[in-house]
Amino acid sequence: LLGVTGSGKTSFISSVTGKDCGVGHTLQSCTARIKLFKSPNKENNNSRIILIDTPGFSRNDSSDIAVLKEIAHFLDKMQVHKGGVYVRGVLFFHRISDGDLHDKYLHLLEDICGNDFLKKVTIVTTMWDDI
Repeated sequence: LLGVTGSGKTSFISSVTGKDCGVGHTLQSCTARIKLFKSPNKENNNSRIILIDTPGFSRNDSSDIAVLKEIAHFLDKMQVHKGGVYVRGVLFFHRISDGDLHDKYLHLLEDICGNDFLKKVTIVTTMWDDI
């Protein structure tokens, strides 16, 4: 899960897993480090879904490039130590009250995922109650 700080990534994980994942209620980032959350796959009992909560973009304490490097390093470690991780898709969270999704984030997504993988990126708009 990717998106700016306060866009609802951790809230989404809490809803899916039924766990208290430490959701913040301000635009300050509560997710300082990448965390894994496992959820049963209701369509296939032999597998599970792993949601990866990531620090948000546009944080005061870290650049977007630093966040990207942290994510890339984490995924590389998962490949080596966990026997491989297959990323099936990316959910990019965007607060609807922020208006248009900035080109900057679309370019970041392309840098992370590559052009071919972009078709597996889903933009999730959040905070509809705020408008």
